[in-house]
Parts: sequence; C-alpha cells; structure tokens
Amino acid sequence: MVVDNNDKVFAIWSGVTTFRDPNNLMLRHLYGRGSLNGGTTWRDTIVDLTSDFDYHFEECVYPTVAPNCSNDTIFLIFQSDPEAGSFIKAAAQGQSSPTDNEIRFMKPAKNHILQVGVGIPEPENKVTFSVSQNMPNPFSDNTRITVNLDNPATLAVEICSMLGKKVLEINKGTVNRGSHQLILDGSRLTPGVYFYTIRVNGQGITKKMIVE
Repeated sequence: MVVDNNDKVFAIWSGVTTFRDPNNLMLRHLYGRGSLNGGTTWRDTIVDLTSDFDYHFEECVYPTVAPNCSNDTIFLIFQSDPEAGSFIKAAAQGQSSPTDNEIRFMKPAKNHILQVGVGIPEPENKVTFSVSQNMPNPFSDNTRITVNLDNPATLAVEICSMLGKKVLEINKGTVNRGSHQLILDGSRLTPGVYFYTIRVNGQGITKKMIVE
C-alpha cells in the first residue's frame, strides 16, 4: 500500500484469475483499489493492473510499491512467469517445473485506480457460454475445444501467435444452443505457443495452447 501527500491510499495485491497456465492451474494477476480519504471509504472499482494482452497468460505476483509516488503515477515492481504457483521440491505442489522469472516495472496511473464504478447495461444479444481448455494440450495433430451455449448465437474462433498476430480464423456462423465441438488442425500451425479466442456474439474468451 502507498499513501500520497493528498491522503489518497492505493492498495495493490495479487489475486487469482480465470486464466490458466499450460498445466490448467489458475494464474494470478495484480489488482488495485483506491481511497480518496485515507482509507475511510474506498472506490467501488477494483482494477486489474495486468489486464493487457501481454499478461493474460502470466503469473503476476509479489507486488512492491515505492513509498513515494509522483503526482500522477505509482511506481510498482512485481514478478511474473508463465506457470502458476510456486515450485517446491520437484512439483510437490504448485508449478510442475521451475521456470525463469521476470522482474517487471510498471507505473499505473492514480486516476486509473481511482475510477468510479459505473454500471454498464448488458447488450441485448448477450449469451452465457463456457469454453473448455483444448484437449489434448500440447498437441501436434488435432485438438478439440468444447463450447456450450445457452442460446443460439454466432460462433467463431481466432488463433493468435505469442506476438498477437492472427494466424487462423474459423467462422461457424449462427449455431444452435447446446454443446459444440471445434476441431483445430495442428498441421496448419508451426510449433509454438498460441492463444485461441472463442467469440460468441462478439463476446470473447481467450485460452492458451501449445503446438508441438
């Protein structure tokens, strides 16, 4: 936590997300919340400070903030790596293998953390849906993704490289409610790490996959 000269308080912490690492363990991101009056009351909004695409599939932990901050920003360092949890005694718990860790620096804007929560009406075409992790993963031939829809909707899948470049897109058009299987052909992709985004009526869920 850090308190500036105007009695504004900023709390930064690491919390679990719905994103998962290659071992299907949930990753953590960094979150922030602010107070304008020394902590007496707090803003409604909790902000994901690591919501950028670069951090979607990174474990972001151990945030540390400088005791002094500028008029506009907070100085923050944290640790990130591509696997969830801690490596303890040959995968007894947490990570399945030790990985290289990155020490990152960030300057989140105070106003971004202090934003007031605003109710956003849901679009009329909003559909509740779920997306499975592709199986098998990693894969070299074919892999399967299951999408469950509560109502008819448009369905598409986009595949992007680690650099965010779209390499493949499959548009299924309008499909009925229920369970749908999407089969991806690994022979169309070079070995590496990719992100697939399932889009339903414009809404998206992104997950990570590995092609061997």
